[in-house]
Amino acid sequence: MLELFRGDYMKNLKKNYFILIVTFILTLLITLYINSIIRDYKYIKVDVSPLEGSISQINLSELDIALSELNNGIIYVGNTHSRENKRLERDILKKIKNEDLENYVYYCDVSGDLDNNKYINILVNKFPNINRNLRVSPAFIYFKNGEAIEAIDSYNRQITSKDLLYLVQKYQIGK
Repeated sequence: MLELFRGDYMKNLKKNYFILIVTFILTLLITLYINSIIRDYKYIKVDVSPLEGSISQINLSELDIALSELNNGIIYVGNTHSRENKRLERDILKKIKNEDLENYVYYCDVSGDLDNNKYINILVNKFPNINRNLRVSPAFIYFKNGEAIEAIDSYNRQITSKDLLYLVQKYQIGK
């Protein structure tokens, strides 16, 4: 009789541990999912780019100074007024972190200079050799020794993180 009681006790104990582990895993997954939703809501609600705080930011007014101090890299020119841009920026941030490019990719927020494409005029004046390739944001600008070498913008199609990786591979950035 005692053996029968132990068998039932062990079955119940194993069943309780299994329920406990499944509950723990489900709680963890639900917590991570809710955290993701809250983070996305924060970026959508507030005009904050996912790139801010993760990579160095360059202001348009200080572009000359910043580029004189940097050897080579990529500037991401974007604005935070579009949900589509925020999705793109989250994807770009993933690629930057996966490829260890935090020291080679810079963020230039042009949200304050969107009127009459003021930011385009500023960038074209600073980089006359990419004049034809820079018409709208978001865009990537590859620079070396303070000179813009190549630009990819969203004029014909929306840029993606693949465009960033294309520039990284083409110019062997971070290698």
